[in-house]
Amino acid sequence: MTYNLFVYGTLMTQYLDPTTNQIKTHPRHQILNKHQKEIVELKEHSLYWHPNQTYPFIIKEPNGTVIGELYYNINKETIKKTDKIENTDTKLFQRKTIKLKTKSNQNQEIQAQTYIAGPKQAIKLKTIIPQKNR
Repeated sequence: MTYNLFVYGTLMTQYLDPTTNQIKTHPRHQILNKHQKEIVELKEHSLYWHPNQTYPFIIKEPNGTVIGELYYNINKETIKKTDKIENTDTKLFQRKTIKLKTKSNQNQEIQAQTYIAGPKQAIKLKTIIPQKNR
């Protein structure tokens, strides 16, 4: 079984760090390098970057949009590695199934996995303003 994976922060090839306002590359993105990808928008989610952390979170919100990379055909072994990177065992992040539309699929809806803020993080993040990530 393979998965599609939507990423929006340090797993991206490059990301905007709002704490420095610089485009950065994090070494952890290399885990996905060999996979086909495209830039997509995830609707009904907002990106939050807490000033005391070096990585962003997303939360489901009706008017939000997050720009990220959609990677195709990710195997279970790689998903386990990204779960570990995102600390799903501690519930820092939760892996969820989402639906999004892509240009390469002629705007047809497809399913993908992504990492959203865990419950405790989501409550904390509601106190700050959402960020733009591109």
